Amino acid sequence: MIDANYIKANLEQVKKNLAKKGFNLEQSIFEKLYSNRKEIITKHESLLSEKNIISKEIDKELCIENEFHKAKGFRKLHIEV
Repeated sequence: MIDANYIKANLEQVKKNLAKKGFNLEQSIFEKLYSNRKEIITKHESLLSEKNIISKEIDKELCIENEFHKAKGFRKLHIEV
């Protein structure tokens, strides 16, 4: 599979090579798909960042809760199902 960034950087050459094999690369369609792909990647990275921030907050809260329980002398109750 050809990398999308390579196609974007070498669009004319890729179009020529595909034409030799009987394929037609519609530049406008490719540009739209490439743009959509970049937007999705950006959104994905943003969501991963948000998830990591929330995970760190949860870990911090759990650590505080555990420290509180240790200070009060509480022990964890393990229940097996």
